[in-house]
Amino acid sequence: MNFGNVLNDDITCLIIEMLGLSDVTSTSHVCQSLRRLAKAVTERWFRRLLVPFGDEAWKDLVGVLRLSKGLITGSTARAMLSGEVGNSMQDLNLVVPHDGFKTLEDFVLNKLGYSCITSTCHPAMTTVTGHFRKYSLATKIITLACPARNQSVLHLILSAPTTADMIYMTTGGLMCFYPQWLEQRVAICTRAGNLVVWDNKLGCAGELHKDLRVEADTAFIGEPCGTQCPMLWHHVGDKRLRKSINWDITDSATNTCNNVDIEWRINTYCDNEACQYNSAIMARNLEGVGANNCADVKFLPGEIQCRRPRFLQWFKGIFYSAACHRPFLVRVPVMDGIMRVPRLADLYVDYWVRQ
Repeated sequence: MNFGNVLNDDITCLIIEMLGLSDVTSTSHVCQSLRRLAKAVTERWFRRLLVPFGDEAWKDLVGVLRLSKGLITGSTARAMLSGEVGNSMQDLNLVVPHDGFKTLEDFVLNKLGYSCITSTCHPAMTTVTGHFRKYSLATKIITLACPARNQSVLHLILSAPTTADMIYMTTGGLMCFYPQWLEQRVAICTRAGNLVVWDNKLGCAGELHKDLRVEADTAFIGEPCGTQCPMLWHHVGDKRLRKSINWDITDSATNTCNNVDIEWRINTYCDNEACQYNSAIMARNLEGVGANNCADVKFLPGEIQCRRPRFLQWFKGIFYSAACHRPFLVRVPVMDGIMRVPRLADLYVDYWVRQ
C-alpha cells in the first residue's frame, strides 16, 4: 500500500467536502482521480442523509425509491445541495408517482418500522395532493405524498409553498428551480405559501429560518424581475429557471422533466414597483371605460398601441356596439405573462367592453 497516495486522497477528500454539490460535480470532471474522489464524497453525503431514517436498511430504501420513482424533497435535498450534511435531519419528505405510493408506504411501515400518525395533508396543498401520509419513529418523521392520478410528481414540486421548496433529489441527481435565489439564500412565497398562517409551518413558509431569508413577494428586489416575475408562466422544458446536478446517470434527476408538459407560475400578482408587471401598473392600464360609439373605435386602437409595457400578442375580433351602425374588425390584446397558447379568458376585452 502506498501510504502517501492514501494520505493525499484523504486530504483531497477533506477539501472537496468543503464545497457545495455543484462544485463537487464540477471537480469530478477534471481528471479520473478527482472523479473517483468526488463520487465518493457525493455518495457519503447521500448516505449520511438517509441512514438516520433507515439505519441498516438505508440501501433498501434507495432501491425502493428507484423502483417507485420516488423523489426526496425539502430540507434533505437542500442539505445535499449545500453540502451541509453534518447535522442529523429530523424529517424526510418523499414524493412519489400515484402508482408507486403503495409500494413505498408498505416499505416505510413494514421494513423501516414507522407508524402512520396522520393522513391529512396541509390545507394549502390539498388541491394538488392525491394521497398523503405522515409517519414517525422515535424522533424521526417521514412524509409521503403523491399527486392526483394521471398527474406528474412535478405538479407537487412546482406547487411548493416557496421557491426554496421547489427542489428534489432522485437517488442519482438533484434538481432545483429558481437556483439564483436559492444560491442567495432567498425563498419567495408562492400562492400556496401565502395560504400558510404563522406557526402552521409548511416547507420554508410559516416560520423563521436562520440561514434562509423568506420573502412574501419580489418587492425587495428593487429592479425588474425579468423572467423570474411571479406572474409569468413557465414550462418545465425551459432550462433557464432550473438547475440539475447528476452523479449517477442511471437515475438522473433531469429525466423527471423529460416528456412532461407542465406550466407553472409563482403567483397571480407582482408587488415589485420596478417590474413592468407590477399589480398597480397593470390596474392603471385597465382604467379604460370601453367603447360606446364609432368615435371610440377610432380612438381606442391608438390608446392600446401606446400602452406600456406593450402587449406582446393580439387577436382580431368583431366589435359591434349598440351605438354603432355597423360591426368593426378590431385588435384585442392578450393579457401580460401568457406564454402558452392563449384562451378566450386570456384576452384583454376591457378596452372594448367594460367588465
